[in-house]
Amino acid sequence: MSLAQLPFLPPAEQQAILEGAALPPPPGKLSAFDNPPNNNALALAVAILGLSVSSILLLFRAYTRIFVLRTVRIEDAIGLVAFVSYAAYMYCVFRFMRHVGFFVHQWDLQVKAISEFKYILLIGANFYDANILCIKVAILLDWLHIFVPGKTRNKFFWACWAILTINTLYYIANIVAVNLSCIPFEASWNILVAGRCLDQKALDTSSAVINLISDLTIMALAQQVIWNLHMSLKTKLGLSLIFAAGLFGTVSGLFRIIVTVEYQHHEDTTYTVAAVILWAIGEMTSGFLVFCVPAIPKAIGSIGNGIAHIKHYRLRSRESSQKSKSSFKREGPWKSASPDSSNFNRRKIYHPDEVPITTFSSNASPESESAEQLTASPEPPTTGIVRTTRVVTAIGGDVASQGVKLMHSRQHPWMTQQQ
Repeated sequence: MSLAQLPFLPPAEQQAILEGAALPPPPGKLSAFDNPPNNNALALAVAILGLSVSSILLLFRAYTRIFVLRTVRIEDAIGLVAFVSYAAYMYCVFRFMRHVGFFVHQWDLQVKAISEFKYILLIGANFYDANILCIKVAILLDWLHIFVPGKTRNKFFWACWAILTINTLYYIANIVAVNLSCIPFEASWNILVAGRCLDQKALDTSSAVINLISDLTIMALAQQVIWNLHMSLKTKLGLSLIFAAGLFGTVSGLFRIIVTVEYQHHEDTTYTVAAVILWAIGEMTSGFLVFCVPAIPKAIGSIGNGIAHIKHYRLRSRESSQKSKSSFKREGPWKSASPDSSNFNRRKIYHPDEVPITTFSSNASPESESAEQLTASPEPPTTGIVRTTRVVTAIGGDVASQGVKLMHSRQHPWMTQQQ
């Protein structure tokens, strides 16, 4: 019996059918509803690998744009939206793993599980289309900034905009068509709701084919520009490999077409669709490779320079610390007054009346006239201020009077002669 007739049956018959197998098992096989054989381990590995690679690639690009180039453009925001759609698709993958199972035969599922199966495929198709739309727009805009300087309008410029426009219009139309394929909308997944639905085989096949064609065209555009650059062969090969990261996406797209055709012509849909889902992960992950790999060399170079600066700073700090320890052991706790103070002698101080004060040499060791001695251990250095001397001069009244008279006689010699 076709599931399209299920909404028109009495509730009792509906319940009996819902509890039965979604597909009659082959001869000699029995349905295993409780713990059906599956290959969830493979799906889990692919999902984790895809998420890890895409996240790391996006972090490299974000680091380059924010910390190295210090500029963020519109394609970076679109790429972030693509990653959000990618993460949402991964949610569908994990939900499929839990409620249906990867590579689970349809006779090992009950009919009531088909609604969940169809619902996951529906929302997954929307997130897939959103991801492919955004990541290809981001890639083409990024390449326009890389290969088309300023206001140049060459063949590459117009080819990129043509592909970008066609790709955008197609995937917007595809999203609308997927969500309007059944009327009412709930009939798209709920097998208990009667409705009119279009055959989605054409949509699935066209999506896979157009995605493959656009991948090949975008990759060919980049290679043509690279090999026409005035660079050395080695540089061209390096750039060619960087921008050929989408080759994996092309391979994934080709296999996705093959498994999509098999899925559409096979009764065991829950089993055959698993390969379609996994190859779609490969396609989307490849999109992030193409978008982010060109930014990786700059990110690695910047990180390498940062590590080199840190090592240099630590080496200088270690050398400075060793010099400080060596100087401390040699001189003790006494610090030099200046770097050139080893041959320093204190200058003479001349009184206006030419009364000399004895010069204290730094190499001399005069006995202190004070009762307070300098610290004996450790030995004071030969430089710096090690003692002070206070000189008190008392002038008696007679000396002062004679000085005044002498000064007066010098200023008024005629008065002296008169006397």
